[in-house]
Amino acid sequence: MTTTFVPVRLPPDRLVEAAAVLGRAAKDDPIFVHALPDAGQRAAGAPQMLETALRIGLTHCEVWVTPTPITRVACWISPTHPTVTAEDRDAAGSRAVGATWGAEAFARFQAFATAVAEALAPIAAEPHWYLACSASSRTSKGEASAAPSCGT
Repeated sequence: MTTTFVPVRLPPDRLVEAAAVLGRAAKDDPIFVHALPDAGQRAAGAPQMLETALRIGLTHCEVWVTPTPITRVACWISPTHPTVTAEDRDAAGSRAVGATWGAEAFARFQAFATAVAEALAPIAAEPHWYLACSASSRTSKGEASAAPSCGT
């Protein structure tokens, strides 16, 4: 069955709900598996880090969601702010997430994210809209799905 909806901008007060949708979808993404090998830690940790990505999105990008309840999320990086900087991540709370995760897990995440950013640098050199992350809480099999969350 096809569902039709009109996306809306993410209201800041729904940030945690949207991060939970992203986190459920991305918990088995290679970046999170590498950083947090324990499934339980990953289930708790992925939404925490994706909440920082959405904070960046609310500040510098566009974050679109389904109307309440949020079941789909997409965060687009604008050509006017094409690079997510360390300052952006710090302002969004990534260091607090790192403290919660522990130094080793956070270092693994940062190393993986840096490698992905370097691989994508040639693509990002040309100003364009870039899909940083997207997720849907339901697939045809009733599971969460996600696109790579490169913008974190």
